Amino acid sequence: MVVEERAPNPAKKREPRPATLLSALNRQPPKMSFTNIVDPDDTIFPQFNPEEVRVQLRALWEKITIPGLSHQRLNYISSSNPVFRLTLRYDATGRSPKTREIFEDHLQFLQAHFHPRNGADTVLGGEAPRLLFIWPTLISMTCIIEEANFNLTRFNSELQLMAWNVTLGLSEIRDVRLTFEEVRGLGMKRSGSRPGSFEI
Repeated sequence: MVVEERAPNPAKKREPRPATLLSALNRQPPKMSFTNIVDPDDTIFPQFNPEEVRVQLRALWEKITIPGLSHQRLNYISSSNPVFRLTLRYDATGRSPKTREIFEDHLQFLQAHFHPRNGADTVLGGEAPRLLFIWPTLISMTCIIEEANFNLTRFNSELQLMAWNVTLGLSEIRDVRLTFEEVRGLGMKRSGSRPGSFEI
């Protein structure tokens, strides 16, 4: 019996190799960001994503007594603004002077959000500066910085800041009503919280 030998088909594609563990470990996660609502080009991406983000939600309910009913009914009053608490860490040790300048600019960005904008001469104009807080796949909403605790931890021989961290308290700010259905469908990703479609 003659066995016919078939030449390999050059058109046959090889199956892609699965990603190695090393390449998976080297893959950089998406970065969270803060964007100046007034100037969307003024955006910072912190050096490191926080290890955790704590979220506080609270609703106020009015107890209503109905004669003859065995219990009190609860009627919705309002919800407190969601509050986010997280810690950002920066370290320019061993990095270029340009990197240190960028990190210092991030420090100034956060500090600036505790002051009114130039030319504010009305109640509305003097409101807290807003920023867009984005945590990819999870959070996208307009916030204000309620509090920040800065810890300046390392300086070089010229007394230039080399390492620091800050614990932020962010509070959502809105101008439109938020409903059960919207949160049920989108979670903490607000439909209007994206560049070019701000709720202001």
